[in-house]
Amino acid sequence: MRELCAQIHPPTQVEGNRCAQHWDLENLTLGEGEGVPVRVVRSIETTTTRRQRTRQVEEVTREWLWVTTIERSRLSTRGVVDLGHGRWVIENEGFNEISCGWALDHVYRHEPVAMEALTLLGMLAANVGQTFYDRDLKPELRRRTTLAHVVGLIAAGIRLGQEARGASP
Repeated sequence: MRELCAQIHPPTQVEGNRCAQHWDLENLTLGEGEGVPVRVVRSIETTTTRRQRTRQVEEVTREWLWVTTIERSRLSTRGVVDLGHGRWVIENEGFNEISCGWALDHVYRHEPVAMEALTLLGMLAANVGQTFYDRDLKPELRRRTTLAHVVGLIAAGIRLGQEARGASP
């Protein structure tokens, strides 16, 4: 892949503190034999940031490769890059909320079905909690509190219920 990209010199795109180069290669087959032709979008992005603690300016360069069957006529190169980065928004905001906000940080049975069930229950709890906060709390209460606070109250109520029954948390 990198050998193919070495023959092409795309323009550098600058947006704010990020410089990027994008390669878009269509009709590639991966592996041997008659495979489905794919499109590979390669992106090299350099972001300049100032570290909060040290105040030092740092450049971070990342390389991304996305493989898709969506043709360029249906989705631009930039669209593929945005979709690829959008996947990380789901990862960071969705799963991070589940692990940090809802304490789903350990799978208690290391079997695929148990892990999937526990993850789905965590996602369900996060969605129900977010929906309750967004749609059931009165606007004046929402202005005075955060979702994290409401989650803490729910967790405290669960712990109190367990203690009242004599169960361990």
